[in-house]
Amino acid sequence: MNKLNPWKLAVPVAALALVTGCSTPAGSANGAPQGAEATNLVLDSCGRQVVFDKAPESVLAVGSEAPALLTAAGAGDKLTHYAGSMQVPFDEETMAVVRKADRITEDSHDVSYEMILDSGADVVIGTDIAAGIDLDSLAERLESAGVKMLTVSGYCAGFEDRSTGGLSGFDQIYKDVESYGQLFGTEQVAAGSVKDMHSRVERHPPPA
Repeated sequence: MNKLNPWKLAVPVAALALVTGCSTPAGSANGAPQGAEATNLVLDSCGRQVVFDKAPESVLAVGSEAPALLTAAGAGDKLTHYAGSMQVPFDEETMAVVRKADRITEDSHDVSYEMILDSGADVVIGTDIAAGIDLDSLAERLESAGVKMLTVSGYCAGFEDRSTGGLSGFDQIYKDVESYGQLFGTEQVAAGSVKDMHSRVERHPPPA
């Protein structure tokens, strides 16, 4: 039986959902229709509440997971900057998005506060953002400079005093895709991607 790696699942499903038009009826906790800007949306980032009064226009993705999650959510076009390797088995849709983005560094561990600000992005989404730096302090500094910061849920457990909200594995992926769909008003595409991921997991369940 084939095993599915949760953090690879979002990569191929992004293209599948977009190409096939797989979707479910609109609807979210915010009730915002597809394409609408987020208004007073609160997203959880490892237990830290991040408030958005509008949908970001540009995203800096740090690490390889964020681009795939954004593409799966239907928000790949918002990715304007990328910090990380190009030697990643991205699906075709995600690779096209990453190639269009301005690459600020090849090593996501090298990202600094100054790099984030210099990118001009409205929000930075990633994994090990600015390794060795307290994330709460960095988030506060960025917030003061007008930049929001979200951590990919799969990395919440890697930090002390971080909350995973009781989620793990695939559920963390589903959460991020749905959250990005809410943020960028692409709930229908995000719901379609999550539905397809659920189907793939059911067909190839991980070993008990």
